[in-house]
Amino acid sequence: MSQTKILANSYACFFVHFCIEVICFSILTHTFKVDNATRFFIYMFFDMVAFYPQFLVGIVHEKFPKLNIPVMSVVIMAAGILLVQYDIASPRSMAGMLIVALANAFLHDCCAIQTTLIGKGKLFPCALFVSGGSFGVVIGQILGPSNFWRKEYLFIVLAVMLVLLLLTNDSWLVEEYEYPKFDLVKRDMPRSYMVIIVAAYFVTFVRSFIGYAIPISWRKELWQSILLFFIMGIGKALGGWLSDKIGARKVGVYSTLLCIPLLIWGQNLMVVSILGIFLFSMTMAITFGMFLSVIPDNPGLAFGLTTLALGNGIMVPFITGPIDPMLNAVIIVVLSVACSVVLGKTLKEDKNVN
Repeated sequence: MSQTKILANSYACFFVHFCIEVICFSILTHTFKVDNATRFFIYMFFDMVAFYPQFLVGIVHEKFPKLNIPVMSVVIMAAGILLVQYDIASPRSMAGMLIVALANAFLHDCCAIQTTLIGKGKLFPCALFVSGGSFGVVIGQILGPSNFWRKEYLFIVLAVMLVLLLLTNDSWLVEEYEYPKFDLVKRDMPRSYMVIIVAAYFVTFVRSFIGYAIPISWRKELWQSILLFFIMGIGKALGGWLSDKIGARKVGVYSTLLCIPLLIWGQNLMVVSILGIFLFSMTMAITFGMFLSVIPDNPGLAFGLTTLALGNGIMVPFITGPIDPMLNAVIIVVLSVACSVVLGKTLKEDKNVN
């Protein structure tokens, strides 16, 4: 596959992810206009359905490579949209939302396999795909509550997504490609396989949890929310690109350490907080690459483990409830330092990176 086609397919996955989240968050914000506590519960339930099945989807995709799961997922998502009563938070709407979330899980994992295949051992295609979600989330949250946005428009977004999938259809045929090898981790440790799995899971879990724990009292206006999610998306993409250029260990360790004071001191200072969130987001592709380094022949399973950790991380605030601000700051510092140490001990020295 030519470099041009690799880049084109990477951007296609970026926009597929973007469209997925526009649809999902349009439904969530337009249909479920409820109090904050109920909204939090609905979002948690949605995330569980969208994240947890990816562990199994990857295995199914790799066992049945001729099954066109991406196109099937679009059909499933269309069925879910049809069920949703766009202005009514009814049981039927909830069922439709869960079907859409399930299709979300299928498409996420397929894009992860796609970008792994075409990346030839580089993290940037995977990072670019993942970053598309941040942009889609904020656009969906803007469009959903607006008066001009209609349920019918979701099918236009779905059609765009289908066209993108069909244009890159040749790259979904898993059996035509040999999976590239990722070599991000140290292998001279006792039981290195399990150590890397646990390390990557831990860092991903912590990043997910801290994402909900970051103090951002400055976010009061719509444009500030837009900026926040855009910065997160750019951070994820740039983290993959920089890892390919200067090494995953440097990016992972330094970005994790540098973000700590910025996240803590930036509670009321938007510019400082935004920079911290930018650095905080850069490890997304690195942990996926760690999983791929020890599960090279099962990228769907590797991404499923990543999203399993993300799903478990977002459940922590739901279980613990509100945390005292001082304790919250201590938790952010301790867990961030722990992640930096874990990445430093498990990622190999950055050599021969180009």
